Amino acid sequence: MAAKKSTEIVPTMLRMREEMRKRLEREAKRNDRSLNAEMVERLIQVDNIVDVLVGKKNETSSDLVRRIAFELSLNPNWTDDPQSRQEMTKGLSRRILGFAFQPEQIDRMFQQGAI
Repeated sequence: MAAKKSTEIVPTMLRMREEMRKRLEREAKRNDRSLNAEMVERLIQVDNIVDVLVGKKNETSSDLVRRIAFELSLNPNWTDDPQSRQEMTKGLSRRILGFAFQPEQIDRMFQQGAI
């Protein structure tokens, strides 16, 4: 049997709770994607986040460092001023979440108090 090419798309069965499937379907619809495309996109995003967390140097981790540095430059007094610290925390949260979610999704999370 010949080895599969790394660019070949292969069918994969995935088991999940119905609640998760429904949530993914809603997000897929919001993002104008198929359920399969939504799941693949999320797996790619999670893989990028894991690379950042384990320190694998790539474009994503370099971008995260730039985003953090930019946010710190916007709030130079974050250690002394509670308001500045809160603004920086919110800004960093948005920038980090930007690796995994679309801006509209992040806005909804903040509006719903999930963050």
